[in-house]
Amino acid sequence: MCVKFRRLYKLADTRGATVTNMFSLGWGEGCEACRWRRRLLALEEEQVRECRMLLLSVTLQVVIND
Repeated sequence: MCVKFRRLYKLADTRGATVTNMFSLGWGEGCEACRWRRRLLALEEEQVRECRMLLLSVTLQVVIND
């Protein structure tokens, strides 16, 4: 995710979090996991929506570490 969404990754306050941690915080609209170092620009907001759509297809498996 940090490669595909490099700009968002640099702005994220939660860069060290795992996918499991982010999932437990919730990454839907108004998510707790989405904390930014500054207010996002329109282009960045669109990238957040794209990222969320990708994350909706993620299935976490207990026996596999991320």
